[in-house]
Amino acid sequence: MLIEAGTELFFPSKILVDGHRFIRHKQVGNRSAYVSEEGLSQSIRKPIYIRPGEEVAFEEFLPYEIMVNSCPYVRRMDGYYTPKVLTPNAVEQFFDKVALEYEKYITPEFNKKVYELLTRKALRTLVHAPSKITILDYGCGAGGLLQIAAPKRPNKKVEIYGVDISREMVTLAKSRGLKNVCKCSYQETPFISHYFDIIILCFVVHYFSDIHPFQELSRLLKPGGVLAFNLHKPPQGYQEQYLQLFNEPQVRLRPPEFEIVKMSQGEKERSIHICITKKYGIETSYKATDEALVSANAF
Repeated sequence: MLIEAGTELFFPSKILVDGHRFIRHKQVGNRSAYVSEEGLSQSIRKPIYIRPGEEVAFEEFLPYEIMVNSCPYVRRMDGYYTPKVLTPNAVEQFFDKVALEYEKYITPEFNKKVYELLTRKALRTLVHAPSKITILDYGCGAGGLLQIAAPKRPNKKVEIYGVDISREMVTLAKSRGLKNVCKCSYQETPFISHYFDIIILCFVVHYFSDIHPFQELSRLLKPGGVLAFNLHKPPQGYQEQYLQLFNEPQVRLRPPEFEIVKMSQGEKERSIHICITKKYGIETSYKATDEALVSANAF
């Protein structure tokens, strides 16, 4: 179920904030007002008006996770609440609905920084490299890595593809003149096995609900290929979970390396949790790796 702006579902009748109950006071257009059910203080009893994308409200008032009918919901992109665990169909429906407004709810410059960070680290982890490096942006949205790279290329030494689960997102990417992008499911992409040297996932893996996407990622990687992704609000013990996941027979990726990188987002500082892993297989050293890195210097 998708909680949509301007509806009963988007602004639940009751929410929990730090263990305290708030009730929805009234709705005015796409704004909603909440008051404390417990009357915590005179100031909190006054209606607090909130609206999607309104900075003064979201970080200070709307929590990341709420309970709706005893089910956990999480805030997506500072504007929508959805169930904490989404099926692939629900993810597709969600992004189809928000496609045209997607960039209002994110910080494009910050996402660009994370993309560039993941790509740099993946390129420097790659031991083997052919004359042309193939990169897949898995969950490219309305452009992702393709859009970042477009003004700085063409470059015959780096070939970038993008896939996304949302048809509307892919349509938007194509409307921007981006090529090599297609709509497909998480579990089944249109590429032959062992095609990519590098696969990048930027703010994507928290939408996975099972092991199947990682099976597909493993299939797509060349032996020695690199998988790089970031983790959004990772749960406690996530490192052990990924160690176990990548050891599954259906996945079989090398034990990952984890890193926490501090990055600025406006006046705030955020911790970006990075995971880098590689596909098992024979890796052949390639003397021109430095040349390949220079060719991808845009990252």
